[in-house]
Amino acid sequence: MTNFNSDNNTSENDESAAVPPDSGTGVHASDIEAQAQEVLAEVRLALAELIAGLPKPVRRAVDLELTLGLDKKLAWQLFRVAHAPHPYAEVQNLPAPSSIRRLLDAARKRRVSEHVVARLGAAFQQFDSFESVHARDRESLLSMLSGLGVGTDEQFELKVRKSYFRAAAHIWGLHCRLAVRTAIVHAKEGPAFIEDTAVIQAAIGLERVRVNQATEFMMATRTVTEAQPAGQAPASPVRHPTELLTEFCTGPLPRLSASPQGQALGEIKLSLPPGRSGAVTLYSLQLHEYVATARQPSYFGRTLVTIPTEAMVWELLVPHGWTVPTTARANMYGNRAHPEGVFSEQAGDLMPQRETVEYLGVLDRVPALDGSPRHSEVVTHALKKLGWLGTRFDVYRARVQYPVMHTLLSVRADAPRQ
Repeated sequence: MTNFNSDNNTSENDESAAVPPDSGTGVHASDIEAQAQEVLAEVRLALAELIAGLPKPVRRAVDLELTLGLDKKLAWQLFRVAHAPHPYAEVQNLPAPSSIRRLLDAARKRRVSEHVVARLGAAFQQFDSFESVHARDRESLLSMLSGLGVGTDEQFELKVRKSYFRAAAHIWGLHCRLAVRTAIVHAKEGPAFIEDTAVIQAAIGLERVRVNQATEFMMATRTVTEAQPAGQAPASPVRHPTELLTEFCTGPLPRLSASPQGQALGEIKLSLPPGRSGAVTLYSLQLHEYVATARQPSYFGRTLVTIPTEAMVWELLVPHGWTVPTTARANMYGNRAHPEGVFSEQAGDLMPQRETVEYLGVLDRVPALDGSPRHSEVVTHALKKLGWLGTRFDVYRARVQYPVMHTLLSVRADAPRQ
């Protein structure tokens, strides 16, 4: 539903969005970065020296666990840090000071050289001093150093986003298990090239999570703008009203109410009872006619996240040959100062998370989607209703786990160069 603020213009000539990121934008060297690299490099080298000095070879974390008598988690952390390809690579796995004291005691009991033990102790003390100067705690330090080095720890970033999702659901009093957007591009029959777009939107497991906070969902829809002379194509796209696909919905259905101004703007309002028993699944379809009269440089779908969501999927169905699969990409944009500015897709607004687009091939129907049991059935129903069934599409799909509130997911694929 558009309470996720989907941008349905999958064939818009958006030149600003097609500009590649500014290669001059990025993280520059600083005193803090240089200090962090020096401190973390010494920790890694000192730990590797200690492991090399043990009486038995350590090839796996379990070898370290058995040789020093450590618990499994600590041994795994130490092994990861010692074998990190870069000083920053395993910073999130650096043990707490209490765990380091246990490590040093265990090393002394195994008669590791006192020089080696002292070096490791000094390295961790230096790291603790660095942390106390530049950050409030370990979590703050991880945030500060995030993105430095050879890459970002995806598991750590996913854990942070999951925590944020839970907090946002509590604050706003609702959440959605899965949001799905499927944009279908099609050309009208006839000698003139006229492009239409249909968008299927799904909110699966939309749930109100607090009893004392009534939550109303609103979906704005735009209808036909101005009447056109018979036989003449409209000067601007015709956006038909959003239609609920009631045969696929579950739970209390929303009611459609007219705009107070009596214009071509309506609102679908929905109030949910609280808890899992009041959760709903909603599917809707909206057709946009006369979107373009020529092939576009790129085809895309965008959504501004305004509901705490566990997973979001954007799917593009573009007639085969209209796009180049190797150009498909998915990006998340966020602008703290001006959230609405993310629609310009500026390089400076790129979020650190990196998402990918899966090219599913040339298909006349879409395959199943994990978490949405009736997805293929819904898309097939829409294609049949629109008279587009049998068209062969290049199908793209991007999935984002725990998208951050008020960030924009953009999925794009470029047309072949002329």
